[in-house]
Amino acid sequence: MDPNVFLKSKHIKFFERCLQILPERYSSLDSNRMTIAFFALSGLDMLNSLHVIEKDKKEIIDWIYSLQLLPTEDDSNLSQCGFRGSTTNRNAFDTEKARLHPIQLDSGHIAMTYTALASLLILGDDLSKVNKRAIAAGLQALQQEDGSFCCVPEGSENDMRFVYCAACTCYMINDWSGIDKKKAVNFIRNSQTYEGGIAQGPGLEAHGINLRMVHAGIGPSQVNNFLVECNIPPIATSTLKRKESLIGKTLVEAASTSCRDAETEEKEFSSEKE
Repeated sequence: MDPNVFLKSKHIKFFERCLQILPERYSSLDSNRMTIAFFALSGLDMLNSLHVIEKDKKEIIDWIYSLQLLPTEDDSNLSQCGFRGSTTNRNAFDTEKARLHPIQLDSGHIAMTYTALASLLILGDDLSKVNKRAIAAGLQALQQEDGSFCCVPEGSENDMRFVYCAACTCYMINDWSGIDKKKAVNFIRNSQTYEGGIAQGPGLEAHGINLRMVHAGIGPSQVNNFLVECNIPPIATSTLKRKESLIGKTLVEAASTSCRDAETEEKEFSSEKE
């Protein structure tokens, strides 16, 4: 296999498979199935291949909406509202049953809410069935005093990942009432290190901003525009390019290894079926 050849058809088949049944190595991620679906849908979208799931599109949209945790009649669970990651907490495909008979620790997850909304938009949904008021209220309950966010109201780690999820969610529902923007911006500013990079939180080591650029699909100018909006000094393009050269080879090697492993697993799976 030529490592310089992009195997588009194999990637498409892999994403299709992840939307149906998870490969064995990913079975431990079943409770985070919403995020897996988002990556698969994003992959198909980037490959201009969403047409391969056209017949399943409505079913996928319905599945996503089935994981929306809606407010009770008295709004007593607003702090828990959002989207779940999977149906592991019962009430599968029945949001009304979940609303009328809430489970004590059944709550939305900030990353699942972000990926659920993004997936709906990728699929062409208008978000008309999203309870945006409840989602904004859920975000408010997750923000911490230092401006960061936890992922669930019961308490969890709080860092830059969830600030990103919160900001994306507010943008998609066009409602920023769920974020204290001043606190969030201060958290981001306080997380910038002497290297010019941004850490998961104040006093921590900066994570490679180049990897974040790859994940978000943006370039140096967009990164610096974002930093300027946060009143954070921009990063020199030469610094970003130097870091790109360091991680580029590693990314290519990791992608090639992943493709080879997936191909081997697919062959083994096919032979077992025969």
